[in-house]
Amino acid sequence: MAALPVLTVGLTPTTQVSARQRFDKEEDRYRTVERRGGEVVEHALAWLNSHPQGPFFMWVHLYDPHEPYEPPEPYKSRYAAEPYDGEIAYMDSAVGKLLREFKTRGLYDGTMIAVMADHGNHWELTGK
Repeated sequence: MAALPVLTVGLTPTTQVSARQRFDKEEDRYRTVERRGGEVVEHALAWLNSHPQGPFFMWVHLYDPHEPYEPPEPYKSRYAAEPYDGEIAYMDSAVGKLLREFKTRGLYDGTMIAVMADHGNHWELTGK
C-alpha cells in the first residue's frame, strides 16, 4: 500500500496482530489498542478527524466477541442469559456507529467496505 498515494491506518484491539508481526511495515500509522470495539471505533474516527480528505485505506479490527463473554452495559443486562449474544449486539452497535459516521462525513457511498469474521463461536455454544 505504501507505493500508492493513499493514507493507510490499521487499528486493532489486541497485541496478537501488531507491529511485532510487521503489519506496520507499509502503513502510515499502526496502533495497537487493547480495548473494546467501541473504543477502537473512536480511535478510527479520531484518525479520520486528523487527516485531510483524500484516498485512504483503513483496517479496523474488532476483537469482540471472544471469551470471556462480558459485554458492557446495557448489553450485559439485556443479554444476561446469553452473554455471547450481548457481545454480538455490542459489536454490531460499534460497527453501526462507524458506518453512520462514514455516511455523515459523505464517505460511505465512495467507500468499499469488507467485513470478515475469524470464527463462529455460536456453533460451539449451541451445537448448531
